[in-house]
Amino acid sequence: MKKLAVIFSAMLLSLALIAPASATVVSNWNWEYNAGFISWSDTADPFGSNVHVDPGDLTDLAWDIPLPGGMITDVPQTIYWGTTDGVVPQSIFGASGITLDPIAYGDGDYQMIETNGASVAVADFTHFNNPIKGPFLESGTVLTTFNLSPIDPPDFDASPAYVAALEFTFFETDNEWALIDEWRADDVFILDDPSLTNGTFNYDSEQYIFDFEDSFEAIDAKYIEHLVDNLGYAQLDPELTYYGWVTTEGLDTTVQPKVSVVTTVPEPSTLILLGVGLLGMFGIVRRRRS
Repeated sequence: MKKLAVIFSAMLLSLALIAPASATVVSNWNWEYNAGFISWSDTADPFGSNVHVDPGDLTDLAWDIPLPGGMITDVPQTIYWGTTDGVVPQSIFGASGITLDPIAYGDGDYQMIETNGASVAVADFTHFNNPIKGPFLESGTVLTTFNLSPIDPPDFDASPAYVAALEFTFFETDNEWALIDEWRADDVFILDDPSLTNGTFNYDSEQYIFDFEDSFEAIDAKYIEHLVDNLGYAQLDPELTYYGWVTTEGLDTTVQPKVSVVTTVPEPSTLILLGVGLLGMFGIVRRRRS
């Protein structure tokens, strides 16, 4: 009985030490997300002169960021490209293009983020995949900013803005290959560094991890093989796995960047159940010995 009392006291002490930290875990968060294109290139010009900006769709990246001059203003959220005959640019309505449309607080599809819960959509990225002639988009960089704030009690300075420059490579396919297999005309976006889509922050002595991993998927190997073997994209390695999106020729394809927030701190109820289980095991062992 003395040994049982010692073990029980030690467990109570452990719970007492851990419970105050667990009590501060934030269960739900509001968030702000923004994104815009800060660079792009095309197949005829590394400076992207054949890629055009929609002047009616600009955004200011909302927080000071670690770049000279701080906040970036008038960043395009829509770019488009393509010609009718290899020379005359398409209008925005006939061209191929990408629109970044962040979901804002107050929108009908805005959802708060639950700690250790399901991932939540923070934007709609739409690729308008129209039949065009080159020059084509070749690559680009999307600058994203992300900020979290607890709902109760409200604290709008909970986490510093997370800033990521997501570089991507774009592969415009030759539509004539659709005569063999329809999927061969689909275009492919590849993220150059998927690891940039997660980060950590501390709030009230707890560490949290946010992750945009649900925002992209592994590219089917058949697309990579087609890009290498039939279209001459020698920079790709068919033996590697690439991550990004595939978009269907002739359609508008929308993907939703999604984010989840997790913490590794166990909840008090989990610790109590663990303690009860250990005590039960100790009791069984004593009965067997007696």
